Amino acid sequence: MFLPKQNRKDALPVILHFVTWYPSKANEVEGIFTRRHIDAFAENDSFTHIVVRKTEQEVSVYTYLKCLLGFFPTEVYKNRRIVVFPVKSILFRRFFWRFSHVFKAQMLRSLCYKLNPSLLHLHVVYGFAEEAMFLNDQYHLPFIVSEHMAPFPFDWLWDKEMQVVRPMRSASAVIAVSKAQAEQIREYTGIHPAIIPNVVEAAEFFYTPFEKQVSGLEIVLVGIYDSRKGADYVISVFSDFIQQYPGARLHFAGEATTERMTELERQIEEAGLQNQVIFHGKLTPGELCRLYQQCDFYVCASVWESFGLTMLEALFTGLPVLSTDCGGVLDFITEKNGLLISNDRRKETLLEGLLQMPDRLAYFDRAAIAAAAKEQFAKEKIKEQYNAVYHRVLSSAQTTTIK
Repeated sequence: MFLPKQNRKDALPVILHFVTWYPSKANEVEGIFTRRHIDAFAENDSFTHIVVRKTEQEVSVYTYLKCLLGFFPTEVYKNRRIVVFPVKSILFRRFFWRFSHVFKAQMLRSLCYKLNPSLLHLHVVYGFAEEAMFLNDQYHLPFIVSEHMAPFPFDWLWDKEMQVVRPMRSASAVIAVSKAQAEQIREYTGIHPAIIPNVVEAAEFFYTPFEKQVSGLEIVLVGIYDSRKGADYVISVFSDFIQQYPGARLHFAGEATTERMTELERQIEEAGLQNQVIFHGKLTPGELCRLYQQCDFYVCASVWESFGLTMLEALFTGLPVLSTDCGGVLDFITEKNGLLISNDRRKETLLEGLLQMPDRLAYFDRAAIAAAAKEQFAKEKIKEQYNAVYHRVLSSAQTTTIK
């Protein structure tokens, strides 16, 4: 399906959401935090919100040429149409790669002529940094950046000046998801970001009383794809933990490469934990909510978290959290809902934290934990903060007509 021209008569201001990741039927978890943001914004009738994402594969010559003329393919995910912006084509690769910047410029003109945007919203700076800078330079189209990726400023980028620093300094607003991330951005770019947290969908993560069917401790960690998320760290001390709590089990949720899974399974076997560690793989929000409801506490052993979305989701279900002092979690973990420990990466530190949690469980009020999290991070508050940013930026914008 190709994108029709946006009707301009009496139309609401259009916000183009340039997304680096967005859920699809094949992967409903990837970019879920971005979807939640955009769905929340769309509940307000002040703007029209359109999602644009880049293709992951080469497109045909026919599709590429149609895009140059303004006929962009679209996809549909949960009743939202997503505009597909091609990056590569066979034509581009084989014959005209030297003129790629010319083709991209024409495609951006066609996209904006078709959709007539008033504002660009970059969800993660580097994904569409070049495109936003071009449209800002050529047509004075304002753009904002909401950053939630870690570890900032992204060591894998080859040109941080063009992909991070310049775009953030040119943006009409930069938004961080936590105080810790805002400080990182300030130190690296000189920008003082606003702080607006990620959205947790209360309809997906919620408290419900649950009667345990087993006597042992059930502990959960989400995110195993990278050692920096802390699964290895927890495995390294869990055999010592179960000497004190022999019925305890550790639940891992999330995807990982074959190589990564092989490494984790090797560590588990060497520690003799084959019967104590359960891998759940990729879970839907509903499945993850049920897992949280059935566990005793969440353990986060990350090196760094820009925000800590899965920990906040756990709190929405009333699940207490044990976490290293790893950045964004400092905005919401307190003695009433969990325990913060030093991030010195010493085994003794993590083991001591794990051993403290069982004695604290009787003092945690899971219903109160869920209610407090829901109140502090209410979707309505986050929507109001973003709408205020949109209105402020648009009130001072002077956009050139795109022809």
